[in-house]
Amino acid sequence: MKRFLILSAIILKSNLCISQLRGKCIDSTGKPIPYVNIGISDTSVGTVTDLNGDFIINNKTLQENILIIASHIGYETKSYTSVKNAEIEIVMTQIGFQLDEVKIETLKFTDEKKIGNNSLSKHVLVGFSSKNLGAEVGKFFKNQKNKKIKIEKIHFEIAELGYKKGTFRINFYNAENDKNIEKVRLNNDDIIMDVEKTGDVDIDIKSNNLILENDFLVSIECINVVEKENQDPKEKKIIYFSSNVFCGPVYRRSNNLIKWNSKKEKYDMGLGIQLFVKYQTNEN
Repeated sequence: MKRFLILSAIILKSNLCISQLRGKCIDSTGKPIPYVNIGISDTSVGTVTDLNGDFIINNKTLQENILIIASHIGYETKSYTSVKNAEIEIVMTQIGFQLDEVKIETLKFTDEKKIGNNSLSKHVLVGFSSKNLGAEVGKFFKNQKNKKIKIEKIHFEIAELGYKKGTFRINFYNAENDKNIEKVRLNNDDIIMDVEKTGDVDIDIKSNNLILENDFLVSIECINVVEKENQDPKEKKIIYFSSNVFCGPVYRRSNNLIKWNSKKEKYDMGLGIQLFVKYQTNEN
């Protein structure tokens, strides 16, 4: 009888387990939505949809009836309960913005200045904590009190790229302090770039008109990778960013549903990222 119960429990468990989840995110017209963040609630498991809106999650811990959360700028966050062997279709609804009153404020800013890492070393490397698409690595910035800043340009350096191509998204998050950082990004536009080689990456975002007035965190999110043709199995599929010492800690998370984890690494290494900004002046 005891053996029968154990065998039944094993069979039941195997029936509840799912090794892979497949799905697609579309809008109300059926158009695929690329680069939607997909996360499994209360876990570190997640991914990002590709250009066709498709996603795949391979993980041995997956089970039936788990809650899947889909989120993307400009769309309502959607949840979906998984069913074994069923491909998931998530229809995302665009958010409608209603402006009762528009107040136009003319702001004056100083000349452009640089904040963050002024010098980077290819011998000091920082990477993601997970190979999941949607994983992020970030740096915290403390803003001057009562000062608005406009982000003009972003600069970082890729030291190692173990893929034919990587696609990255830059995200900004409001922060109460270096321990309390919001999960949901504040920039209303996707800042996306494709990278096919190591070296400097510069992104001009003057036209985004991104103005911040609190402490904040800026992150690099990996949203897609393309493997090399006939890649040597021994070659490591890794992505590292150049950094420097005494500029940490490093902030990481494996999907956008979980809290940021800060870690002070050896020699206080941090993410190597530099922002070109303008500070608001006190002129009227």
